[in-house]
This record gives sequence, C-alpha cells and structure tokens, in this order.
Amino acid sequence: MGGAGERRSDVGVDLQEGLSAYAEKQAHILRDMGQAFADKWYPELARSGVEPEGWPEHYLANRSSVELPPLEELLELEEEGVIF
Repeated sequence: MGGAGERRSDVGVDLQEGLSAYAEKQAHILRDMGQAFADKWYPELARSGVEPEGWPEHYLANRSSVELPPLEELLELEEEGVIF
C-alpha cells in the first residue's frame, strides 16, 4: 500500500519521499498518543466499573508502561532537530 507521497504524481521524488516520511511520523505519533491514553485511563475506568466502548482492541491488549513526554516537549525536540 502506497503512502500519501507516493500517490502524488504532480511532485518530484524528493517531495514524495518527504510527504511519505511526514505521514509515517504523524501516524506513529497518533498511535503512541492513543496507547498512552489507554495506558493512563483504562485502569482508572476499570476501577470505576466503566467499560470503554469503541476503543480499538490493540490499545487494550498492548498496554505498555511507556510514558510519553508532553506534546510541547516533543514539538521542541522536533524544532531542535533531535527528532523528526
């Protein structure tokens, strides 16, 4: 399955690769945020007897203990070129 950049025929290869890399990075960030949310809130909801509805099963099955830095810190690291 091609990425967003590969679907663009009106731009050069370099821009296609950049668009694909950006889309992959954004998807990774969103998956990590979803996992962090599940890790933080699922135990609290379960203790309260609330069963989350509509959560993707993989977030509940793969709950990790990894703490993500705040979004502001991630954005600062990106601006500094530490992550991209």
